[in-house]
Amino acid sequence: RRRALITMDSCRAVDNEFEKAVKKLSINTIGIEKSISKLSAFRDELKNNPPGSSLTENERISLEKLLKEATDASQSFSSQHKDSHGAISRMGKAIDRNFQMDVSACSREGIFDGKEHMQHLYTALCNHLLLQGWVDIARCLVEEAGLQVNEAHLEKFHEMNVVLDALNHRRVEEALNWVEIHREELSKMNTSLEFKLHRLKFVTLVDSGMLQEALQYSKLFGQFAKRHKKEVQQLMGCFVYSHRGLQHSPYSDLLDSSHWTDAANTFAKDCCAILGLAMESPLSISLSAGCLALPILLQINMVIQQKQVNEVLANRDELPVEIDLGPEHRYHSIFACPILRQQTSETNPPIRLTCGHAISQDAMKKLVAPSGRLKCPYCPVEMLHEDTMIIHF
Repeated sequence: RRRALITMDSCRAVDNEFEKAVKKLSINTIGIEKSISKLSAFRDELKNNPPGSSLTENERISLEKLLKEATDASQSFSSQHKDSHGAISRMGKAIDRNFQMDVSACSREGIFDGKEHMQHLYTALCNHLLLQGWVDIARCLVEEAGLQVNEAHLEKFHEMNVVLDALNHRRVEEALNWVEIHREELSKMNTSLEFKLHRLKFVTLVDSGMLQEALQYSKLFGQFAKRHKKEVQQLMGCFVYSHRGLQHSPYSDLLDSSHWTDAANTFAKDCCAILGLAMESPLSISLSAGCLALPILLQINMVIQQKQVNEVLANRDELPVEIDLGPEHRYHSIFACPILRQQTSETNPPIRLTCGHAISQDAMKKLVAPSGRLKCPYCPVEMLHEDTMIIHF
């Protein structure tokens, strides 16, 4: 509890400096802008004077007045800029003062030493840029880092972002053309992308009052009737309420923008699957998971140092405690042996017995008799060791 209070006090101290910095950043530039406008107008007036003519007394007095105003405005602006810079500097010092934390214990020195490791880092950066749609920047990184990336691979990402941009602007033609080109790959993925795109096109036609075109277009839904029977029936029901407008019908939810967002996400997912990449950047996933795990890792390190049990982490490829990163960072199935109560690993994989039950490899080794036979610990089925199989999740 005391630690939580200290943390809250630290947050308040930084927040106070942040509020001060925000106020200082509100620099008033009206004065200097007015001075610039007046000087520009005066210069335009002087252009009308005959070439080589001298300033009149009134013009000289006006010019001196304008220069003084500009000088005062510039000095005021410079003073405000210094104050804002000082406020930002004080905020940075407040962060350093209140959140001193040595994270070196949770990092590994030399992890990026060597050309091969740096190439892996550059590849992760390149994939992140491509997934964000910054193909031109990724192309520059490829050239400067000397990555072996095919130009055709970059073009596929460019094509993906062109389609996504079209969907964001509520156009499906580009996406439908992409589906037609990659129909063979999509047929193996059991995806609903094509149906979602045709549904969006159909709803757009009905909502625009183009009923004849929509009726003709509805013939395409025959191929989706078996898998999307309910959705197709709902689409056909739109014709009944076409006279009053789709937005005033029971099917008004079809006009919701979430359908466009869902189609765009489905397209991005399928496109990345074809390219052999995850939909979300591995770099952003690593950063997010690291931010969640870092406080717990620091606590673990502090306990290890206090208890002087450094051997806990020696020669081990896993932590002594589990760090829960939430369901959003769970990417594979986890199997714990019901016999030994241990989580399986690459060196201790799960084993499927002939009866269908699963145990760990270490547990099976303890059950195997010298004759090579074993009995399932959950049912009376007996089997040979050779008949069991490793399970790959």
